Amino acid sequence: MGVMSNMQGDKYSQAVAAILRRDYEASGLSFRIIAERTGLGIATVERVINGKREATAYYLHKLCEVFGTSPGAVLDEADSAG
Repeated sequence: MGVMSNMQGDKYSQAVAAILRRDYEASGLSFRIIAERTGLGIATVERVINGKREATAYYLHKLCEVFGTSPGAVLDEADSAG
């Protein structure tokens, strides 16, 4: 597999963010509660879920724990969306 172009990378990152946003909305939790449960800052949680900050492996792992899913499931779904 070659190096992903910025456009492809951005599209993939946005697909991950869309999945996290969907899971966030389904959770019914506030950004504050998610921040408390993950140990992340409220602004970081909001930015990652809204696609304004990249969902690093660390952030993805923490958010998936709260949402009851796995990083692999999110990444697989994002890959299928592309």
